[in-house]
Formats: sequence, structure tokens, C-alpha cells
Amino acid sequence: GLAGKVEGGNVRLRAWIDGTRLMISIQDDGIGMDQSKLASVLEEGGGIGVSNVNERLRVLFGAGYRMAIESKPGAGTETLIEIPEREPVRETAPAVTA
Repeated sequence: GLAGKVEGGNVRLRAWIDGTRLMISIQDDGIGMDQSKLASVLEEGGGIGVSNVNERLRVLFGAGYRMAIESKPGAGTETLIEIPEREPVRETAPAVTA
């Protein structure tokens, strides 16, 4: 992340629609991570909220949801989140009888 970068850094957030999917990209120019650190971030309890957010979104959006993280030491990190289209939720009120 950016916390270990003395001179600070930048975060770029982009979102777009690709067919029936919402795509969200979060990219930074921070210190990056090697593969072992990246694996620990994705494990439950390994990252500050990353695995928690990933699991909650998976429960909410199902099998069509995807999160991918790419990172290299000294080259920053990019997280790509793909959210599938969902059927609108219809709330129905009970019938009122007099």
C-alpha cells in the first residue's frame, strides 16, 4: 500500500459497465507486494478487511462475483472487482383488508 511509501502516492479508482457486469478497478503506485504477502492478504484474517470484503461481496452477488489482485514489489497494486447484474429486488407489502 501507500503507508510504507515515504513520499506518499496516488490511488486511481475507475468504474465502468462491461456488458452486464459492473467493473471496479482500484490501482495505487505504492510499494506493492510479493506473492507470499499477496496470498496472506487474501486469506481470512490476513489483510485489513480485504478477505472480509471479498467474502461479503461473494455472499451478496454469488458465483458471478470476482475479485482479483495483482501486485509486484515496487510496482504498486491493482484490485479488479467484477459484479454481475442482479435481478431487481421487489418488496411486496401485505394486502390491506378492511
